[in-house]
Parts: sequence; structure tokens; C-alpha cells
Amino acid sequence: MVALHAEIPGIVLYEPERVRQAIEAHAPKPMSKDEEEDEDEKFWRAQFQSPIRDPHIIVGFLALFPVEKTGAGPCWGATEVKLAAAHQGYGPMLYDVAMAIAPNHTLISDRGSVSISAQRIWDFYLNQRSDVEKLKLDDKNNPQTPPTEDDCELHNVYRPSLNYAYKGRGQQPTALEATHEKFMKELIQLAKKRGLDLTPESAENDIYWSGRMFFSNKYRGD
Repeated sequence: MVALHAEIPGIVLYEPERVRQAIEAHAPKPMSKDEEEDEDEKFWRAQFQSPIRDPHIIVGFLALFPVEKTGAGPCWGATEVKLAAAHQGYGPMLYDVAMAIAPNHTLISDRGSVSISAQRIWDFYLNQRSDVEKLKLDDKNNPQTPPTEDDCELHNVYRPSLNYAYKGRGQQPTALEATHEKFMKELIQLAKKRGLDLTPESAENDIYWSGRMFFSNKYRGD
């Protein structure tokens, strides 16, 4: 299922059954009157002790940043993919959903660092996806063509798939979002039974940060 995050645009693919199991396993410790929390304490406990703030519930994550915010250059007006990580088999869906929701359906790789597994996705777009338009990028520090809209920070020439922008329809997340919304309603009811103060907003926030942890764990030390 997919959760789209509004404040920091991103896509999270998660496993509902693992989320459900995390809630069902939650056993809140009863508090004495002397240990009763004020509202601030409840808020911070919910932020850092949520049972669903767990990278093990995630199967794919990426963050999206418009190039005008990253400073990479015009880059065909693309959206830059950052912090991408996925379990095997989920990468293509993750990127296709990103392409569908990007403002002009155009993506470029992270201009700073790209893992080998992420590069395989870009290689696939360049060499195997006839339904995706390939827009060659020009070196913004040493432009070779008069138009400026293709100027961008480039990667090493030995990684050619990273020096294109990719434009296409992608995969609309409509069905995934509908399933996600239905699951959120079930999750909130289950959380109440387990004594958890969970709202759709806090649950989605937990899932988003689980995605960030998933990326960090997958590439720790890289």
C-alpha cells in the first residue's frame, strides 16, 4: 500500500499485515495516578514510542524534491528522486508512482549520490522502457547546447542513465491510495482497542518516518 506525505513529498510502500501485527502486539503499561502524563508528554511519547514507527513495516520509500529547490539546474523541470530504497521487486512500482505524481511527470536521479540498486532502475528506464521519454541533460557548468532548460548537474559519464530526465505517465496510485484509506480506518479502530491514541494523520506520519528509517538502515555506512 502507498502513503503519500504532504509536507516532505514522498512515497511510502508498506506492508499492512506488519502494521496490524505491530498494533496487536502493543501492550501499554498501566500508569498510576502519580505517573499520569500531561499533554506534552503524551505528544512526545506518541512521536517516539509508536509501535508502527518501525522500518520493518516498509517495502519501499523515496522522497521527491523539485529541482528549483535542490539547485540542480533547470533539468527539464524534473523532480529529483532522493532517499530511494526498496525491497527486491518493489523498485519499479515505486518509481512509476513517483513519475505519475510528479508535477510534470518527469524524474531525475539524485544529483549527489545514487546506489547501485537505484541505478539499475534508471538503467531500465533508459534501455528497456519504450513508453518513457528520455530527455538528455546538458552540463550546467559547461553547457554544450544553446537552450538552458536541459542544463543540470551531471553524474560521471560512465553512468549514462543518470544523465537523463525521464518523462512518462507512470502508474497512478489511485487504487493503492483507496486501499490505504480503507486500511487507515481499520487501523484507527484497532489502535483504540489496544489503548493507542492514533489518528490518520499521526499514523501516516509514523509510516513516513518508518520509511526514512528504512532508507537509513538499508544504506547505513554507504
